[in-house]
Amino acid sequence: MLPAKKKWLQLFGVLMIAIIILPQYVMAAPAVVRVSEEKMAANLIYQPKPIYPNIAKINHVQGKVIMLALISTTGEVEELRLISGHQLLAPLAMEAVKKWKYKPYLIEEKPVKVNTTVTVAFTLPQ
Repeated sequence: MLPAKKKWLQLFGVLMIAIIILPQYVMAAPAVVRVSEEKMAANLIYQPKPIYPNIAKINHVQGKVIMLALISTTGEVEELRLISGHQLLAPLAMEAVKKWKYKPYLIEEKPVKVNTTVTVAFTLPQ
């Protein structure tokens, strides 16, 4: 066999292996995906409500606390970061959200970590 033809066949073999095997690894589900708050709310399975702080009630403080959450592959809140919210409301909202539990989010039938926004609203009774 000619050396050039042999090299070409070797290169062709390597390319065929790359085409057949590598997509399985390259096309794997991403490590973390961004999912909307509305979509993740449908996956909530445990959602204890935060305690409305008395000092906030007395001072007529109400509003939304917005957080960025990292949800683990098992559905637990792994990390939580405050985006906005009143200083009297935020700590108790975060304490409650850390206890929330979600159904694992699946891509191609495999659980993945999720970044999502979480909003907790505190409203005074009328």
